[in-house]
Amino acid sequence: MIEQDRELNKKKTHLLMLLMLAEADDHDHDLELMFISKVASRLGVSNEEVARIDKNPETVTFIIPKMEHERMEILYDLLFLMKFD
Repeated sequence: MIEQDRELNKKKTHLLMLLMLAEADDHDHDLELMFISKVASRLGVSNEEVARIDKNPETVTFIIPKMEHERMEILYDLLFLMKFD
């Protein structure tokens, strides 16, 4: 896998984890969706791509970042998302 694809898949994995957490209670909450949209924007991923990830999560090559600060960023976003529910 080339580095550019790996980086994109790390971003998609980050968003997929947020989407999975948001959907865990089977309720769509506007604040959760707004937060995910802001994270996507921060990562440079379009809302259209987020919708594709949400509809077809199996297309995402799940990649856990190697760098601790990248893993912590995901953890923080998951924790912030949990506060909205």
